[in-house]
Amino acid sequence: MLPENTAWPDMAQCAHRLGYTPRDAQLALSDIRARLGEVPFTFEANHEEQLRHLAEAAQALPAANSPASLRNAQSATEAALERRTNDAELWEQLGEIEAREGDYAEGIAAVERSLDFVPSRGPECWLLYGTLLAQQNKYEDAIAAFKRVSPFYSRADWAGHNLALCLDKLGRRDEAVAELKRVLAVKPDYSPSWLALGQLYEQMGRTNDAEQCYRGALTNHVNQVDDAVRLARFCASRHWFGPAVTNYAAAIELSPSDPVLRVEAGRVFAEFGRRDEAVQQYVAASELSPGQFLPHLQLGFELGRLGKPDLAEKEFRQALQLDANSIDARVGLGVALYDQKKMDDALKQFDGVLERNPQEATALRYVRLLRNRTPAP
Repeated sequence: MLPENTAWPDMAQCAHRLGYTPRDAQLALSDIRARLGEVPFTFEANHEEQLRHLAEAAQALPAANSPASLRNAQSATEAALERRTNDAELWEQLGEIEAREGDYAEGIAAVERSLDFVPSRGPECWLLYGTLLAQQNKYEDAIAAFKRVSPFYSRADWAGHNLALCLDKLGRRDEAVAELKRVLAVKPDYSPSWLALGQLYEQMGRTNDAEQCYRGALTNHVNQVDDAVRLARFCASRHWFGPAVTNYAAAIELSPSDPVLRVEAGRVFAEFGRRDEAVQQYVAASELSPGQFLPHLQLGFELGRLGKPDLAEKEFRQALQLDANSIDARVGLGVALYDQKKMDDALKQFDGVLERNPQEATALRYVRLLRNRTPAP
């Protein structure tokens, strides 16, 4: 029985004490989406409807790892720690946020505070600790942390995978290969380890083994955003457009409200000549985060390449509102104006560019054309 006449905290007070923000809701939805991509959930009759509801809920929330979300989460966690300075869970939470922000030294310090309070912290804490140490090139310490992760933990494969990468960094390649094989023996559909093993084999000159591993990486289902992005980047670096698109699409499906991911995917689509698909990603990114500069800039460039200078002009002007000092946006605006025969306005923009950078090649070329009033080549 609960005690009577007790002033229980309301939901807002609980959220404050836990450092809970919309980012936590977004991360929870991402985990649920990943789990629904596995058997037996994929066989449920309403599987597609569940995915649709999840996607709608995710799109209604800010991206988990956007700068604004991370700042908000850090502020909320630090505020909660002011009240409960010995809360190991909150210190781990702060370490994860700082890791996402790229502040690895502070992240390590936060996780160590968590482990000081509760040395028997669970595998998630040790996995985070190892990852942070590896980012700081403390590979021996990272290996020790990864070995603390229970083999029965749901992400033990990720711990073993990272342990292998640390071994390789220390020049212990045979041990790294053996560790990756161990991971794959337990979880043969784990694409990141197939990819890493293939890369090691390639460096060792075992090209046939490497190709077999790459096939394993690309034929297995991926249900974690970071894993899908890692595979997509590798495929793009090899100019394997089909698999790159497939994995970027998988990553976007898992994290539909991430504008940074959509901009990255758009750049790859553009590189391979898929302009319309690139535009779709840039539009989505600009809608998800209207205050971000890069989606508007990239969208302006693609619209210009598609022969839509009027729409490109709009995007470049929006980009300049967000960053008035951007030379790229000002050059893009000048070209868009030139293509619309707005010669005086174009000249004004290019002159503005040259005031900031007198050697900017595109601006110099267009200024010469405009002074002579000749058509652009």
